[in-house]
Amino acid sequence: MESAIAIYNKNTIDIILTDFYLGKVKSDRYIDKFKEKQNIPIILMTALPSYQLQKQYKVEGFDTVLPKPIDSKRLIQTIAQQLLSKK
Repeated sequence: MESAIAIYNKNTIDIILTDFYLGKVKSDRYIDKFKEKQNIPIILMTALPSYQLQKQYKVEGFDTVLPKPIDSKRLIQTIAQQLLSKK
């Protein structure tokens, strides 16, 4: 995850797609680091099925939560919506 933050800090990024579990690290620990530079949309993709957990993720700073398995049409629609709402 540190390498992702380094890339983010050196480049212009429009959107972040992430899983919740990134090896031994949970992605929610890094939301503030991404959001402090800019208000970037972060889409969380997770296999955790609970609606309540998905609601909690939005409170933690993820902009959208997509349950796995990911439907490609829904993913493309979600990315488009997030990018359009950013403008």
